[in-house]
Amino acid sequence: MARARGRFRLRRKDDLRRAALRVLGLRLALMSKFEKALPGPEAVHDLRVETRRLRAGLEFFKKALDPERSGRSETELRRIGAALGKVRDLDVLLAGLDKDLRGFSRAERRALAPFRDRGAAAALRARRALKELLESPRYRRFKKELSSRLAGDAGRGRRASRPAAKAGRALIAGRLEALLEAGEAARAGGYWPGALHRLRISSKKLRYACEFFTDLCGRPAAELAGKAARLQDLLGACRDSALMLERVRRARGGGGARLRLLLACRRRARRRREAAVRAWERFRRGAALPDPR
Repeated sequence: MARARGRFRLRRKDDLRRAALRVLGLRLALMSKFEKALPGPEAVHDLRVETRRLRAGLEFFKKALDPERSGRSETELRRIGAALGKVRDLDVLLAGLDKDLRGFSRAERRALAPFRDRGAAAALRARRALKELLESPRYRRFKKELSSRLAGDAGRGRRASRPAAKAGRALIAGRLEALLEAGEAARAGGYWPGALHRLRISSKKLRYACEFFTDLCGRPAAELAGKAARLQDLLGACRDSALMLERVRRARGGGGARLRLLLACRRRARRRREAAVRAWERFRRGAALPDPR
């Protein structure tokens, strides 16, 4: 894949159409690579990330592609991403639960066994559903159609001939502005969970924009992508804690063991939220736009 990446590198002379072919082509190639590594948890995570990157790329490059066909691809990727997200969320739940239960007594683990068993059963169903989706004729048609577009004519939207370097800088600037606005809104509202979730989405979009155009914007874009990725990871951990906390709250039975687990989840959620807020404040103070090479 390292050799393949060279085929997809952006070049200074590229217009937006050519950049779309290169960026989206790499994302699709990496999706195929991670599909072959399924069903492992890391492969599920990697495939989910590439699905998100491909969606983000289709959103940005829509004006250089056929808008109608891009819309159909985004719809299909949203469906695939939802299936991958369900598997990943249940994997995280079970891994976190197993880690928490190591500190519990045998009697407490026995009391919480039905809760874990329900999670394991849900995870198995989600994996089966994902497998069926990825083996479906609909999914194969989607990949074949998108691959054909990227290997041939990507379409000629009204901005397809715009220089890629200029378009990339504009994209990064817009994503950074949106992230800073989301951060200010979150701070004004006391960093409540919904605002932190929107902040995570904005940090993800900035990260992907920087990654798309690192070849043209150089080290500053790579550094900004790294900062956005670290912020995204911490905000993602907040979301994981919130999902775990909600599942434990809704769980039936377990008695005192469930109460102890609930308190542990609350403490972890609070620590992760505080860490994410500190990371956001550091990011906000040091955020800067990269200049093209």
